[in-house]
Amino acid sequence: MVSTQLSIFDIDFISREKVTENKELDTKMPKSDTKKTVLDTKIDESYTKIINKSYKPKIDKTKKPLELTPEQQNFLTRNEVMKGENLQRIILQSCGWMAIEGSYENIFSTKYINTEGQTEFVLEQKTSVLPKDKILYHKTDFEINTIQKQKLQEVKQKYQGQIKRIIHRHGDENILVELGNKLLDIIARGWVLEFTKTTHVDCLKDEVIEDFTVQNVQNVGNLVKVGDYVQAFIGKELMEGKITRTYGIANEILNISFKRNGVGTCTAIPRFMVQEIIFKDGGK
Repeated sequence: MVSTQLSIFDIDFISREKVTENKELDTKMPKSDTKKTVLDTKIDESYTKIINKSYKPKIDKTKKPLELTPEQQNFLTRNEVMKGENLQRIILQSCGWMAIEGSYENIFSTKYINTEGQTEFVLEQKTSVLPKDKILYHKTDFEINTIQKQKLQEVKQKYQGQIKRIIHRHGDENILVELGNKLLDIIARGWVLEFTKTTHVDCLKDEVIEDFTVQNVQNVGNLVKVGDYVQAFIGKELMEGKITRTYGIANEILNISFKRNGVGTCTAIPRFMVQEIIFKDGGK
C-alpha cells in the first residue's frame, strides 16, 4: 500500500523577504481597486436550505451478497486457476479478498487477491476461514479431529439448552456453534473462538450436524404422552396445559386441558403445536 502522507522533504518552502524592525508593511489598497473590489456575501439559497434544515443523510444498510468482482473472476480465468492440479480451496473472504490455496507434497501456499484482481501477498500456509467467509471451491472435505470432538462435547455441556445449530461446512476445518447471541468457532487445533457480531452462518442443509431449533418445534410433539404437562400454541397464544387424550390416525391429535383467564377449558391441537414438555407424567 502506497502511503499518501507528506513529509517535510516533500514540501517546497516559500522564500520570504527578510523584514527588519524598522520596515513598515504596506497595508494600503491601490486607489484603482478601492471602488471595484466588492465582497459578495450572498449565499445561494439551495445551500442555506441544507444548513437550516435538520439534514440526515440516507445510509444504505442493505446486506449485499458476497460475490467475486469481475476483476477477480478475470484473474481466475486468465490464469486458468481451476485447472491447477495443486489447487485445494478458493475462499472469498468477508473483506472482499479472494484466497487461493494450493499444496504440493503437503506444503501449503495461499495467494491473496484483492478486489481489483491484483495479488496482495502470498503466505506459505493454509488460509484461515472465518464464519462470514464463503467457500467457493474445495477439493476435499475435512474430517472432525479428536480434539475438536472433545471440545464440542465440552461446549454442548456448557451451553446445554442454548445451542441453536452445530455446523460443519464443506471445505472448512472448523466447527461452528450458533448460540443465538453469539457464535463459537472450534478450530482444528482445538481452540474455541467467540464471535459476538456474527451470530448466524449461511450454509447448506447437509452442512448442519445438529439443528436444535427444528427438533424443538417439530419433534418434541412426537414425544408427548397422555399426562404430560406441556407448553403449546393454542391459536396464536402460547399456553401451558396437560395432555388428557390422544386420537386420530397415528394419534397425531392431542387433547389439552388448560386455563384461560383462570377458567379451565380444553381443546384439540396437532402434535407439532407443542413447543416444550415442561414435565413428564408422574412428576415435575
